[in-house]
Amino acid sequence: MEIRRTFDWLQERLNHWQNEVRRRQEQVRQTQAALARCQASGYYDPQTGRQYIPDCSAYQNALLQAQVRLREAEAELRTAQEWGRLLQQATTDYQRQAQRLAASLSNDLPKATALLGRKIADLQAYLAVTTPSGAGVAAVADGAAPTAGAAWPAMAPGMASENLQKALNRLAGTTAGQPVADAIQRRGTTVRFGLTDDAIAHFDPAGNEIVISETLQHTSTGILAAHLAHEGTHVQWDQPDSIDQEYHAFSAQAAIWNQVRGKETDEQCDWVSGMIALGEPRAKRVIRSLYPELPE
Repeated sequence: MEIRRTFDWLQERLNHWQNEVRRRQEQVRQTQAALARCQASGYYDPQTGRQYIPDCSAYQNALLQAQVRLREAEAELRTAQEWGRLLQQATTDYQRQAQRLAASLSNDLPKATALLGRKIADLQAYLAVTTPSGAGVAAVADGAAPTAGAAWPAMAPGMASENLQKALNRLAGTTAGQPVADAIQRRGTTVRFGLTDDAIAHFDPAGNEIVISETLQHTSTGILAAHLAHEGTHVQWDQPDSIDQEYHAFSAQAAIWNQVRGKETDEQCDWVSGMIALGEPRAKRVIRSLYPELPE
C-alpha cells in the first residue's frame, strides 16, 4: 500500500510539472511576442530625421523571468522523472527478492522449521545451565555497548538476530541514535525479522515489537540501524501515529543513515535522506501524500 501511494504521489507530481512546463512555455512565447511587438513599434520621423526606439526593458525583464520560471519547472520535472525511475527500480528489486524468498520458503521451510526448533531447544537447555536466575543476555559488543547491567530486547537466535544485534549497537553508538536505542531497550521492545506486507519495517505498539522485513536479513548493519532509528522513534514517542511523528521518524532515519552510510547506497534510505533535505514543510507534504489518513 505504501509503495502504491508513493507511485500515485510521484505520478501526481509528474503530471503537475508536465502541465507547468507547458504553461510556462506558453508564457515564454507570449512574452517573446510582446517584446517583438515593442521592438517593432519604433519608427522613423521623416520631418525630424530621427529614428525613435521604444523602451522595451520591461518586456525584456518579463521574458527573462518567464525563462527562469520555465527552467525551474523543467528541473522539477526531471527530478520527478528521476525519482520515478528510482522507485520503479527499487520496487522491481524488492519484488524479485520477495519472489526468491517465497520460492525458498516453499521448498525449505519444513527443514528450516525443524532445524530452528532443535537450535532453540539447544539454546534453552544451555541458558538453563549457564545463566544465573534473573540475569539478561548481554549484547555482543560491536561499537558502543548498551547501558551497563541491562539487556537488549528479545530476539530469535541465529545469524539474522546477530545482524540486528550489531545494528542496535551501531545505532546506540551514534549521538542521534543513542536516545532511540535507549528507548527500545528501556521499554523491552522486541526486535525481529518477519513479514511486513509491502512495508520495509513497522512498529507494532500492541505487541511492543519492531518487525523488519525478512528480505533485509542479510543487509548491512548501517541500513538496519537506519530503519531501527525510524521505528525506534515510534517507540520513543509512545503515542498514536501522526504526520509530525512520521516526520521525526523519517528525520531520525535520515540522520543515522547520513552518519553511518559511508560510500554505501540504498534506494529507500537515500530517498528518505533526500526527502528530509527538502526541509520540514516540503517533507511533510510528501508524508501527507503517503499517509493521508494520519492526523497532524
